Amino acid sequence: MPDQDLAAEIEAVPFWWHSIQLPEGLITPGNKTSAILEKEWQQIDLNLSGRSVLDVGAWDGYFSFRAEAEGASSVTSLDSFIWGRDNDVAARAAAIRKEQGLEQQHPALVPGALGNYDTLPGRKGYDLAHRALGSEVVSVIKDFETDDLSDLGQFDVVLFLGVLYHLENPFAALRRLKNLCKEVAVIETEGMVVGGVEEEAMWRFAAGSEIGNDPTNWWVPNLPALIAGCQAAGFQEIKVTEAGSSRNQPGSELCRLAIQAWV
Repeated sequence: MPDQDLAAEIEAVPFWWHSIQLPEGLITPGNKTSAILEKEWQQIDLNLSGRSVLDVGAWDGYFSFRAEAEGASSVTSLDSFIWGRDNDVAARAAAIRKEQGLEQQHPALVPGALGNYDTLPGRKGYDLAHRALGSEVVSVIKDFETDDLSDLGQFDVVLFLGVLYHLENPFAALRRLKNLCKEVAVIETEGMVVGGVEEEAMWRFAAGSEIGNDPTNWWVPNLPALIAGCQAAGFQEIKVTEAGSSRNQPGSELCRLAIQAWV
């Protein structure tokens, strides 16, 4: 029988983004299913055995804990935006604006939604999974865009999954990413494919919530822009692992892009 106490703890977490396999056959009820996460993991396509790994924007920690299980010599989870976010406050504000027919607003504009670094309301799922798995993954609370990251050193592999398009200054972020890498950064991001100008490097700016009804989305690159940005940031070799076409929805320019950027 599953551990009833653990099951109750899982149920008590307000919101799960990752579906994580825990002891006793329990799986957290993540917005991303186990099948989706497995597919995304397979696309990383790297042997992590004996390598140091940094997981930027770790959220509930699926990729951090998976890297540990795959034999990484050390794993560090880095987050602040999600871990310091009160999802209950943000959700209530979003529901009110939806009822009023208003566009969704960035959580930074919702009083009490962000910056709760003493209580870390958004890290409840991560902390529970970390404890239940007996994990030795190290967690670091830092803002990737603005905090000094020099004390972290460098990592063989940096996972930068679903982060880039949420950042206000994506090129500066790619430079910071390069400085953290000994070998390779795995970058997965919202992207776009614009018919007729596929070879031009372009970024689309989202001032509101027009991309995915998510006001935390700022910049969306096409593939040439993503590659050029990584090269300008100092990465020497780019391997494309997802060019976007297989995830494109009919009638939409939006897609997902994924690359390996090698130092």
